[in-house]
Amino acid sequence: MDDEEYVREVFRRADEGSPEAIYEKGALFDLGEFVEENKEYASELFKIAADKGHAHSMWIHACELLWGLGSYPQSIEEGLRYLEMAIENKSGEACITKAGLYRKQEFGFTSNEAEVNKLRAMAKEFDETLFDPYA
Repeated sequence: MDDEEYVREVFRRADEGSPEAIYEKGALFDLGEFVEENKEYASELFKIAADKGHAHSMWIHACELLWGLGSYPQSIEEGLRYLEMAIENKSGEACITKAGLYRKQEFGFTSNEAEVNKLRAMAKEFDETLFDPYA
């Protein structure tokens, strides 16, 4: 499959509602790969995929909300909700992000090494290839 076929297939599957394809389409626009870069549109696509249950998109949308990135206004409460949903859906990245919130004491989190270590272990369980900056 060449690049044009790949993009057409991603767009077709996204139009059919596939959460993975919607995420992939968002990634293409986010990176400007094979399409013109459009980070706002990518942000919207990540939210759509997140709301359809795509764990990695939940994590991306959570980060956008927590730090005020992307197309949506900053909302710590909503961001934390999406971060929890991402963890429930086995996102290792979300586990590492939440561990970082404890470590950096951001958004009302207080230092808690036991929770950091629990989240790090969960991240490793969900994705053994994930980089752990706290190792």
